[in-house]
Order: sequence, then C-alpha cells, then structure tokens
Amino acid sequence: MSASSSFPRALILNAWGLWNVLRLALPRSLRLPLGVHGAVLVALIGTVAYFIGRTIELYPPPHFFQVAALLFPVGFVGCYLVWKYAVGFLNSLLGVTV
Repeated sequence: MSASSSFPRALILNAWGLWNVLRLALPRSLRLPLGVHGAVLVALIGTVAYFIGRTIELYPPPHFFQVAALLFPVGFVGCYLVWKYAVGFLNSLLGVTV
C-alpha cells in the first residue's frame, strides 16, 4: 500500500477522533445525540472534499451529482448507525462520559 493511498484514510480517522473530542468539549446543553453528531461529519467531509476538488480544478463527471444525491442518504444513515453503536460502545468501554 502506498503512502498516497493511506494518507486520506489517516485524515478521516483523525477527523473522527477530533470530532468525538469536540463533542465531549461542548457543554451538555449544546451536544447533539451521538449518532446525529457523527452523521454531521459526513456532510462536513463531503463539503470540504468538494471545495478542495474545485480549488485544484478537479471537476466531477456530469453524472456525479445524480449518483451523489442517491448515495448521500445511505452514507448519512450508515455513519449515524456507526457513531450511535460502535463509537458509543467504544466510548463506554473507555469510560468516556456522554
């Protein structure tokens, strides 16, 4: 595996960790439920990736937005479930207060 293919995955994993820390740093009155908080990360990462692509003049193919419109809800729900159950379970194993 080359370094160029593992670098984006490392960024995503670090973003998940920082996003979890951010949730814990927020006051309880501003915290979203864990699953919703994690699902918002999908929208942020997608938006940042799109604007970085536009900045370096990497334009998506014409059918990209039709496919993205169909797959975005699947990714959103999938990320919601992963955060609600997997991250919630790992937080409870580590004794992190939620």
